[in-house]
Amino acid sequence: MSKGHSSNTQEKHDYILFHPLEAEQMLLPETASYLAVKTYFKMLGLPLKCQSRINAEFMSPGGSKTKLPVLKYGNTLVSEFLPIVEFLEHQGFTLWSQDYDKRERENWKATLEQMDNTFTNAELFVCWMEDAVRETITYPRYGSPYAWPLNHIQSWRKFRQVKKILDVDDWLDFDMAMVGQEIKDKCRSLSELLQDRPYFNGSFPTEFDALMFGHLMSFLKNLYRLKITRTSAWVPYCRYLHKTHIFFDKNFKETENEFAHRILASAGVSNMLKQEDLYSLFTSSNKSIDSILTKNFQECSIDQLMTYMVLVAKYCMDNNIQISDRKFDGIVDCLADRRFELNDEQLIKGLKLLMILPKTPSKHTRNYWDLWLAFEQVCLERCQNWDVDKRLFFTDIFYQLNLGRTTKLTYNVVMRMGRNIPKLSKNHLLQMLFFLNITRQPIEEMINIELNFIKSIDHMTIGEVSVICMGFFKTETRIRNPELLRKLYEKLKANLSSIDNIPLVNIFKVLRYSSKNNEQHLIRELLDAIVPQLSRFSLLSCLHIALLGTDLQQCHESSLKIIVKRFYDEIDNARLKDIERICFVIGLFDFKFSDGLERKLAELILNELKKRVDEIALYPKALSQTMSYIALIDPCYVSKEMLNICLNPEFLKSAYGKNYYNYGREVIFLDSFAEVFYGNNYKGHRLVKRIKNYLTNISIDYIPDPSRRQKLTFSNRLLLEVFESCKDIFKYSRIYHVLPHFQRPDIILAVNTRTKKGIDISVNYPEKTSSLILTSSLLLETIEKPEDIKLVALVIGGWNQMIRGTSSPTGLLKNKILQLNLCGFEVIVIDWQHWPKTKSEQIVYLNQKIFEKI
Repeated sequence: MSKGHSSNTQEKHDYILFHPLEAEQMLLPETASYLAVKTYFKMLGLPLKCQSRINAEFMSPGGSKTKLPVLKYGNTLVSEFLPIVEFLEHQGFTLWSQDYDKRERENWKATLEQMDNTFTNAELFVCWMEDAVRETITYPRYGSPYAWPLNHIQSWRKFRQVKKILDVDDWLDFDMAMVGQEIKDKCRSLSELLQDRPYFNGSFPTEFDALMFGHLMSFLKNLYRLKITRTSAWVPYCRYLHKTHIFFDKNFKETENEFAHRILASAGVSNMLKQEDLYSLFTSSNKSIDSILTKNFQECSIDQLMTYMVLVAKYCMDNNIQISDRKFDGIVDCLADRRFELNDEQLIKGLKLLMILPKTPSKHTRNYWDLWLAFEQVCLERCQNWDVDKRLFFTDIFYQLNLGRTTKLTYNVVMRMGRNIPKLSKNHLLQMLFFLNITRQPIEEMINIELNFIKSIDHMTIGEVSVICMGFFKTETRIRNPELLRKLYEKLKANLSSIDNIPLVNIFKVLRYSSKNNEQHLIRELLDAIVPQLSRFSLLSCLHIALLGTDLQQCHESSLKIIVKRFYDEIDNARLKDIERICFVIGLFDFKFSDGLERKLAELILNELKKRVDEIALYPKALSQTMSYIALIDPCYVSKEMLNICLNPEFLKSAYGKNYYNYGREVIFLDSFAEVFYGNNYKGHRLVKRIKNYLTNISIDYIPDPSRRQKLTFSNRLLLEVFESCKDIFKYSRIYHVLPHFQRPDIILAVNTRTKKGIDISVNYPEKTSSLILTSSLLLETIEKPEDIKLVALVIGGWNQMIRGTSSPTGLLKNKILQLNLCGFEVIVIDWQHWPKTKSEQIVYLNQKIFEKI
């Protein structure tokens, strides 16, 4: 299997997938295609951003049937699964090995197109041609974004389009029985193809697996009208693929979520179901389990069926038998089929029974999955008729079943609440943000949440405030209202003596993510106030306190001294990820202790890493990142041995996957570090040139264009100002990436120390940016008397490259200066705080700086 990237362009874009609203708008065909594309990206290991749009269909450039989803890459739009696969192949991304037989692959492609056509037609037929489905589900969902009468007009227009599509394939005269037979035939063919292999093609997945998973999972989760036996080979296949390639199934709740849920319960807005409450469901009965399981459940009333289900649950609990046992198939299937006959009280009872049942290996375990999925569908249908409290009640039960992120109900309820945020009470807002934290999907009305939060924050406990903050941070939503940020800082400062660790971390995360330059004084005041409390907080809390100012390069020395000392004393209790982060903080601020504690900690960490083999095996990327940050603390501690480990191809494969386009910037930094600091004395692993060139192209900033100055960042404008002034003194100055493993370019000039004039060395510059490190020996290779020439690098110290409030460079910039010195350059840092405003003053300033060096 080969996955590659054929493009050498410097320009890199995000892959963005647009789709209709999943909880309210998306229909069966769109769901299948959406799942297929997500699965395929996961198989390739490519990052994918998914965004819901009510007008996603009208963003599409076209398509044969669904026109969805729509993939955006730069200025390119591609829609539907098969065209997206072809687009990625043109970019060099494929799951097929290059030596795979082309004719065999063409056969697979033909089978793929045939299967896709059949399943998509079936999905379109069920949604649009079955009268009951069309009137009760399809029309309301498809027309949901539009006001009356446009909702009816758009649905009618789409209905006509679907009829034309089905007519072309001679499906218009089908009925449900014929559609069901078509699907059964295809499933039988799939079972024969799959046999007992993990994937259809054998040992590795292809786009065929991704597409079939999308279609089959959509049928499995949404259709009970098509009676397909669940013992088919593709059902466990779907579950296997679902677990290994999309969701990496976790059957546990995170500690912070449990803590937040207890806060909701203490506020009286969550019903924590206790064991004694659940056991009250049981009643005494003389009936044996065998006599119950042999009954014809289809002839029972729904009340009798629920009574039998309670007895089955009690039997499972008493005998520690899982509901997945095949002897329970009959009652489970019947209850799932008759789910819509349940009233709300019976629905609650059914969900409570799921809590009592012995724990299954996964939420996708047979029978257990059928039951909660059936109950979820009932909740989704009735949700629109329930009031807010009832919706939240059922959503909370699903959360307590560890299904909060899995069920569509959670996002559906949150979306409905999002329509009326200004009128939400404090408690409803609290629950809404808790479930937003569970779904990790933001809604468009987040700004309205901020406005409601401002009104409610004074009436909330610090624990409740932390739950709201979790909702913002886990959905990657910054708080943009400065008044709300000010209130958050004040609320936290007023509660420092009583706040627990988990709420503290949650609030600090969102403050770090949201704070801008205007909040610098608030950060300083908060950190001043927290210093006396640091001894009582956990190591993880201290880490997040240290991280607070890092996005703004704001160093708080008094708190950092205590926190670094805590890490030195308690390194055994720190996770590998915590170690990596504290190295980042020390390296970023180039923080030095009078007794050299930062070097002692670096040495201690290197010894600790040797004991953390199991942890490194789980999180190998953290090792590379830790070593890159230790290089900022003191380069001497980055040994050849550690570089050889971090650059070992097998290690890189375990850390970043098989594809080098997933490598982080730390990889090329360590590779170039080995070249600059050790040169020919380093004999260990190195990146091959092709990979280095690719990583360079995606890591470095472009060289700014003076003609587009109005669109430039502050740092780029400063770079151009310095360059233009420098050219007035030395006309052969040039902007270039001398060290391509650093993001920003520098201004390079060569000066004859005898004549004090600049000389032209442009002939020695590479034609285009590459991974080549430009040392003095390379740049002066063709110059006569190179000993008379000095190379000067003007390095721009922008506001995010200098420690805030000082004239000291950050650790990364200081490391760059050191590497430039090793490459034979005299370095002048142009501090943005001292750069003159007028051209004449700038020339005088540069003259003085440059001639001091030469």
